[in-house]
Amino acid sequence: MSDDDRNVEIRIDRIPVGRGLGALLAIVVLLGALLIELPSLRLPAFAGAIGGLIVAVVLILLHRRSR
Repeated sequence: MSDDDRNVEIRIDRIPVGRGLGALLAIVVLLGALLIELPSLRLPAFAGAIGGLIVAVVLILLHRRSR
């Protein structure tokens, strides 16, 4: 068995994912796997997702208001 077969690593830059929906699917799958393995990160991840949605809504509203 060669060294390449024993030292397996997942490299995110080597995963062929297109734009848009493919990238979103990859992010959701990886984040889901992370939250399954590390349950202590569920609350901070949820809070970050809610905070990100709030920031996104505010930015959308500000952009529409400036038109």
